Amino acid sequence: MKIISYNVRGLGGVAKKKDVSQLIKKINPDVMCVQETKLQKLERSQCEVMWGSNDFGFSSKESEGRSGGMLMIWNSRKFKMQSESRGDHYLCVQGLWGQEEIPIAIVNVYAPCEAAKKRVLWEKLSDLLATRPGFRWCVLGDFNSIRMEVERKGVGDFMRREEMIEFDSFITDSELVDLPLIGRKFTWSRIDGSSMSRIDRFLLSEEWCMQWPNSSQWCLEKGLSDHCPILLQDEVKNWGPRPFRMLNCWSEMEG
Repeated sequence: MKIISYNVRGLGGVAKKKDVSQLIKKINPDVMCVQETKLQKLERSQCEVMWGSNDFGFSSKESEGRSGGMLMIWNSRKFKMQSESRGDHYLCVQGLWGQEEIPIAIVNVYAPCEAAKKRVLWEKLSDLLATRPGFRWCVLGDFNSIRMEVERKGVGDFMRREEMIEFDSFITDSELVDLPLIGRKFTWSRIDGSSMSRIDRFLLSEEWCMQWPNSSQWCLEKGLSDHCPILLQDEVKNWGPRPFRMLNCWSEMEG
């Protein structure tokens, strides 16, 4: 399985669509999740051009004016969507994966900048995760938040310590696994490189990690956006040393 998350910072122009299309062609993901489309409507024909074939399903959330907007495209031979839901700052699809019909849910997130709105979003996501406790959950996107100071460089004090604590608490309380980021340290940077941070990530339920124990997340080469695309995959590739992680559930096992 391969899933890409990418804050494209506007999908209206030909260049950005080509940027996404080339990324899909290069990585060949099973699911492509885009944040900040800045589009109020997306046609299937537009998605087909980016995806490169017609064997896909898609779901989108319209922008609010010229901000926000999300898109999810998936290989319809791999994923059968059963339901979808939209909320402020997120888009969720739930369904069955593969021939084994594994129940999964993927949540595409584009978090707001305001601390109060983030707090509300973390609460809504926690409630959403509780609706299907047996599912394999993948929560991904641009969270506009960091977990610790080392995840930013040259960034002003707009990311206050209280916000970091609240975001970290959401991850911990929801029992989500934040895999080490491989490839680069930061996922967003200014053009001049004066500020950088890791605000894009994949967060996985332990059920997901037990189902796909070789899961790893990679920061890919930057395209036209100021965000790098990130990749979640369960394939073992010789791309360098793989960091060790241990799930909480492992420590509870006997033996």
